[in-house]
Amino acid sequence: MELDDFDDEIFDDEPLDAGDPVDLGACCVCGAEGDTVRNIVMLNFQAPIGGEGWACMVCGLPPNGALAVVCDACAETKTIPDDLRYVVSGLAGNKERAAIDTIEQIPFEHDLSRHPEYHPALENPEIFMARPDFEPPAWSRRNPFYILNDEHEPIPASLLEWAEWFENYDNRQVARHEIGPLVVSTVCLGLDHSFGDGGPPVLFETMVFHNGEDRAQYRAYTWEDALECHNSIVAFLMAGVAPELDGHSDGHSHGHTDTPTAVERVEKPKKKKR
Repeated sequence: MELDDFDDEIFDDEPLDAGDPVDLGACCVCGAEGDTVRNIVMLNFQAPIGGEGWACMVCGLPPNGALAVVCDACAETKTIPDDLRYVVSGLAGNKERAAIDTIEQIPFEHDLSRHPEYHPALENPEIFMARPDFEPPAWSRRNPFYILNDEHEPIPASLLEWAEWFENYDNRQVARHEIGPLVVSTVCLGLDHSFGDGGPPVLFETMVFHNGEDRAQYRAYTWEDALECHNSIVAFLMAGVAPELDGHSDGHSHGHTDTPTAVERVEKPKKKKR
């Protein structure tokens, strides 16, 4: 595919502006319709139609979670989910409903042991870890926080050290390029995204954006692998050929399996934000 074909072939959906009307159908509590029916609620049981609900990439949940849409008035005055009469059936934009009393409410919930942001040890690690009954989840049995030294090598850090290092964007930027409407950005996250899978920490991420919308994600173990992935994508795009931009790597390689090796390196831009 040629670069000129991107808009027509891959990126044909225009992102919504803040003022665009949203039509999600009837409120799942009161049945009202209109532009105030704009609150989407993720429920903790399975959707009527599998594959067309909410999902979580962090803990690996498939898109099987039930959804409800609620108007502003019900969101403010009703108890959700107790007052729900309906749930969304299929995709929210299809505006189909299923009566909640006809749904077998099979539990569907996050695995919080795979969500670093929810673990109470992160709120006050010194006090929490001193408790005799403290048992960290598998992913946190090694330190999840890393910073880079002058040689771009990751070294373990405390939460405060990581936060201070992360605050300076220049510390974590690997490379950034703009190619027409596309932006290729690679950074060091400083947080281990392997979630205890037994391998080395997954710390680097390359994102491809089109007009501000993310279109692809690649993760890597090292600065060198991340830069190689970044340069491969940039070289491919600059040649006018579109790589596969409709997926996410699993972090076990330096990039998408369909991304070619760059034939030439592109210098890192200076002082640009992601």
